[in-house]
Amino acid sequence: MKAIINYNLQVLDQLKELLVQLDNEAFTASIHLLYNSSLGKHTRHIIEFYISFFAAFQTQSVDYDKRKRDYKLENDLFFVIENIILIKEQLKKIVGDSTWQITSEMQDNLGTHKGSTTCSRELNYLADHTVHHLALLKIGINLLQPDLVLDENFGVAASTINSRK
Repeated sequence: MKAIINYNLQVLDQLKELLVQLDNEAFTASIHLLYNSSLGKHTRHIIEFYISFFAAFQTQSVDYDKRKRDYKLENDLFFVIENIILIKEQLKKIVGDSTWQITSEMQDNLGTHKGSTTCSRELNYLADHTVHHLALLKIGINLLQPDLVLDENFGVAASTINSRK
C-alpha cells in the first residue's frame, strides 16, 4: 500500500511543480489542440477524482461520474495548489485496504455498472488517471509556454519509465 500511496504523491508533486510555474492566465487559457479545454479544466478533473476517492471512505462506495464539479478548481490556481497539498496530506494518512462498491455510467442507454473495488485498486487508477492528464497538460504547456522546462518523465507512465531503463 505504501508504494502506491508514494506513487500518487509523486504524480501530484509533478502537477504541483508545474502549477507553481504558471500564472492564472496560462492556467485558464483555452487551448485549441486540447479541444478548447484548458490546463485548469484538466487539473480540476484530476482533483475531483481524488475528492471522490476520499468520499468513499465514508460511504464505502465510489462513483467518479457523480463527482461535484467545482469550477473554482479550474479558475483559481492558488485554490488548486491548496487542494493538492490537502490531498497529499490525506493520502499519507491512509492505512490498510478496504473493499468498496464502484459505480460507472455507460453511454447509449446501456445503464450503470456496479461492481466491487478496493482502496488500493482505486489508488492505482488515480495515479494512472493523473499521469494521463499530466501528458495532456504537457501538450498544453508545449503550446502555451514552450520555454517552460518539464522533467523528461513528466506525464510518462511508470511502466514506460521502467522500460526505458
